[in-house]
Amino acid sequence: MEKASVETKAATILCPTCGVRFTPSSGNICPTCTVANVDITEEINREGVLHFCRFCKRFLRPPWVFCERESRELLAICLKKIKGLSKLKLLDAGFVWT
Repeated sequence: MEKASVETKAATILCPTCGVRFTPSSGNICPTCTVANVDITEEINREGVLHFCRFCKRFLRPPWVFCERESRELLAICLKKIKGLSKLKLLDAGFVWT
């Protein structure tokens, strides 16, 4: 007895913005249009305050800790100060040398 091959096709719809055929998602907009139209960083603060002592060269975590410039420890302190970042999954972070 041979097994009957059942072929299942995924339902596709057209994107209302660009007209590309895609598998439906929660927003019913294709992935390309979603990336172009949705800003996931709108709830993240763009500025923050990091306290630094000019005399002892330490940063307030608290307590006051010494960190080399552009070190992993300083990056961790900076990332903890950003409000709204905990709602997202951070994949990569680093300092931009200017």
